[in-house]
Amino acid sequence: MPVFDDYIRACRDEALDELGSAEGKMIHDLENGDSIDPAALVAVVAMRATARRWQYVVDMVDGECVDPADALVKVRDAARTILMDQRVPRHACPIEQEFARVRIE
Repeated sequence: MPVFDDYIRACRDEALDELGSAEGKMIHDLENGDSIDPAALVAVVAMRATARRWQYVVDMVDGECVDPADALVKVRDAARTILMDQRVPRHACPIEQEFARVRIE
């Protein structure tokens, strides 16, 4: 899948470029004594998470020889597990457990 492989690399490069620009602006503001807007800080954190996610996908393709589509699905599922499973109340009944998970999602 060379086209999809190129796509994930382009997404990674774009995310890293956006992150670099936003972090550079924030550093410039700090060096000039300007205050940092909290919304800008939140945006930089979100950009860093996005760039890191794309980097993980590219690392899986390069290092583990995983198909690009499979790598993207694995990273997405891992992120969902980390975010969602910590907040799902645990039930002994699997049906109640699934209802609790669906309510959160």
